[in-house]
Amino acid sequence: MDADKILKYELIMEDERRLAKEYSTVLTRKHRARQEAEMNLLRTKK
Repeated sequence: MDADKILKYELIMEDERRLAKEYSTVLTRKHRARQEAEMNLLRTKK
């Protein structure tokens, strides 16, 4: 492998890590929003 290919590979891996982290953050926000909505429903029922 030449240096150019290694650099491109490292950039791709860095992008994949960043995108995975962003996706995880989005999923966490959705999960927390759903939990909050369910808790509000339960409070309203009581």
